[in-house]
Amino acid sequence: MSIDKAIFNGVKWTGIEFFLNFIFGFVVKLILAKILIPEDFGLVGMATVFISIFTAISEMGISASLIQVSSDETARKYYNTAFVTAIALGAFLFICMCCISPLIAKFYNEPFLNKLIPVLSLGIILRPFTLIPTVIFTRRMEFKVITSISNTSNLIAGIISIGFAIYGAGVWSIALYSVLGSAMQIIFYFFKIKHEWLPKFYWNREYFDKIFTFGVFATGTALFGAFTYNVDNLIIGKMLGPSYLGWYTLAFTLTEIIRQRVSSVMNRVMYPVFCQKQGDKIFIKEYFLKMVKYNAIFLFPLMFFLMLCGEELVLIFWGEKWLGAIVPLKVLSLSVIIHLVINSFGSLLRATGYPKVEMYVVVCLSLFVFIPSLILCINMYGLNGAAYAVLINKIVLLFVAGYILRKRIGIEFKSLFVNLRWILFSLFLSGSISYFIKVSFKDITLVVVVLLLLVFSCLYFLLLYRFSKIEFKNTVSLIFKETK
Repeated sequence: MSIDKAIFNGVKWTGIEFFLNFIFGFVVKLILAKILIPEDFGLVGMATVFISIFTAISEMGISASLIQVSSDETARKYYNTAFVTAIALGAFLFICMCCISPLIAKFYNEPFLNKLIPVLSLGIILRPFTLIPTVIFTRRMEFKVITSISNTSNLIAGIISIGFAIYGAGVWSIALYSVLGSAMQIIFYFFKIKHEWLPKFYWNREYFDKIFTFGVFATGTALFGAFTYNVDNLIIGKMLGPSYLGWYTLAFTLTEIIRQRVSSVMNRVMYPVFCQKQGDKIFIKEYFLKMVKYNAIFLFPLMFFLMLCGEELVLIFWGEKWLGAIVPLKVLSLSVIIHLVINSFGSLLRATGYPKVEMYVVVCLSLFVFIPSLILCINMYGLNGAAYAVLINKIVLLFVAGYILRKRIGIEFKSLFVNLRWILFSLFLSGSISYFIKVSFKDITLVVVVLLLLVFSCLYFLLLYRFSKIEFKNTVSLIFKETK
């Protein structure tokens, strides 16, 4: 199978996983938001700050390290050592979370967190059981298996959590959705992988050292990345309270979380490919720009439409109790558009042997840009200021990443925008027409929003096809080309 066909198959199945997870996850959150109140989501957001950081520590970059190994035979030698390490560390960190939960509850002045955090922390223990199976299928680029397991697990977890919410479980229904999905994946992975690999409690110091040598920088990146993506929740929860954090969580989920999930579709497929091709800079440059372009094709219009009709969408689907999410939703949508210009550059650095550079970027931006601007902007503008701080951080990241890509990979800053020129032009033109249509209506109902979405989407893709015919034809040819 050609590299293009292998990549396409990987993207196809990972994309199906994302699409189904997103659609179903969106429906679950829509239903839960209708039943519950912003404060419930805010409480989970407070707990998630610390759980995300501990989860990043628990992984130790193990999966990235195992995928980065070029030989399958060598990788298999590491599996049991990696598994035992992940299990032991996960158990230790879970105990730590239970011990510090009273301190977290006191920090936020929310006693209920003392009960909620241990339940949500169960995911730290559960994740290591799916680590090795996920690595095995990722190395083989069998993303169809990962897709089916993920979608089935989330479907079951979502149905059960909605049922609990209807019967008055409140915030516990959100916690159940988070934990049950991980538990179901363990069961499905076990039955899928049991004839090929079963965990053994074997640990080798030499293997651990080799895994950790690469993983330490990936861990540092993941740790500070988790801190960066959650420090806004920490500060908002402390300074403004759970209701404000609930509004922000909704806005963040519809923007930045969607970007991360869509990006993971390409990252999961391309990371092992870049690891194998890390010496071929021409290949890496070409396919990195393709990654950015294909992510932008679908995310640019989505984020622009949230900027265009974000207020109407929030009021129609969630009601006036979520009014505070509107401005953050629009600002965060713009920040995602900016980030997409250099999207996935961190994954590229990790795959090409520069995890230390990625870690330094994340640490420096967190300490010297994001946190100071976050505190300052929240003090000046309240909840909206948190979204402004994210936007500032993305702008700085754009220039820093552009410089690093030029120095390490040979991708000029100008070429990042040239790569997206027709997408940006199509977006601007279709967005402008849709905006003038919108202002012609006095009342924006659900029917009008759907009409605007259809007009905007049709114009955008027609314009994009008009200016990118060759790429569209090549993509279609790849889809229908027979595998040799």
